[in-house]
Amino acid sequence: LDGKLLRARVAITEMEKSQGLMGVSPTADEGMLFIYASEVRPRFWMKDTPADLDIAFFDREGRLLKVVVMRAYDTEVTDSGSDNVKFALEMRAGWFHQASIRTGAKLDLYTVVNAVRERGFKPTNLGL
Repeated sequence: LDGKLLRARVAITEMEKSQGLMGVSPTADEGMLFIYASEVRPRFWMKDTPADLDIAFFDREGRLLKVVVMRAYDTEVTDSGSDNVKFALEMRAGWFHQASIRTGAKLDLYTVVNAVRERGFKPTNLGL
């Protein structure tokens, strides 16, 4: 992400997306990347998630639209604020600030495509 290295689990299936990081306390440079087959307006909550997280929303070109802090165990819904979200990235709270990642930063889509292939999915089926 904009030249910063991180490790992220990749959530492709609906089951993986609904589970997210529930029950997980990610380490400093570890998170979860949600990939949507089309542009959507995703909403997230923190049920059963024991650590505060940042969530970043990206458009289809991998450009960062917005980062929101989500509090541990909060059952209030966090809305992306956009109908044009293709990717969402959850990281430990404060990671984006500490890494100096700002609006407009770009995901490395080549790496995303390779991660999708490694999982046995066709990137074209996910609009990549």
